[in-house]
Amino acid sequence: MTKHATICQLLVMAKAPVAGRVKTRLMPTYGATQAAWWYEQMLSSVLRQAQRLFDQVWLAVDHIHHPFFQNTTLPLLPQGDGDLGERLQRVISTLARHNWLPTIVIGADSPHMQDARLLTTAMALQEVDVVIGPVEDGGYNVIAMRQPQPCLFEAIDWGSGHVQEQTMQRIDQQALRCHVLPMDYDVDTADDLARARTDGWLPQRPDIRVANDQDCSSYSEESRSP
Repeated sequence: MTKHATICQLLVMAKAPVAGRVKTRLMPTYGATQAAWWYEQMLSSVLRQAQRLFDQVWLAVDHIHHPFFQNTTLPLLPQGDGDLGERLQRVISTLARHNWLPTIVIGADSPHMQDARLLTTAMALQEVDVVIGPVEDGGYNVIAMRQPQPCLFEAIDWGSGHVQEQTMQRIDQQALRCHVLPMDYDVDTADDLARARTDGWLPQRPDIRVANDQDCSSYSEESRSP
C-alpha cells in the first residue's frame, strides 16, 4: 500500500498508560491496572496502523518521559497543560513551525478504525480545508486540516456530547470547506470494547490475565516519570 508521505502527516494525541488515569470508564468491569493495559493495547494498535499508512507520524504525549514513550522511534511532542483544545492548539502550533503538511489528528480511542477512514481523509484534504470523523457520543475520532485552524479548538465543551456540533459551527463560521466521514464510535466502556473486538480488533497480547490485576500492565503510577 502506498503511503501518503507527500500528501499529509499524522498526529496521534496520547496519554501515558497509567493506572487510574486512563480508560476509567472501563472500570469497574476491569480494574484500574487492567483498564490501563487495555489503553496500552489500543494505543499500540493505533501507532502500528499509523506507521504502516504514513511516513510522517508525530506522537504528542502528556508525560514525555514515561517508559512507554521511551520505547518508540516516533518523534515526541509534549502536549503541555490545559484542556484538550489548548493542548491541540499548542501541538498544532509546534507542527506549523516545522515544514507544515496537511495534518490528520487522531487519538487512541478507536483501535478498530479501518484503514479506509484515514486514507479517505488523506485524499479529501487535497480538495477541502477540514475533514471530520464523527463518533456516536457526539465527538469525533478524526480531525484533519489542510492549514492550521486553531479556531476549531476554541470554546468547545470537551467531554460533552456537543463537541462535533460545536466544531461544525466553527467550520461554518470560518466558511471552511469540510468533508464529513461516516459515523464511527470510540472505545470508552466495556460494551464498546466488546464491540471493537467483534469488529475485528485484537490486542497484541490477547491472553489478558484478569485474575491478577497487577499482572495486566507493565506500567503503573509508580513508574510514571514526573
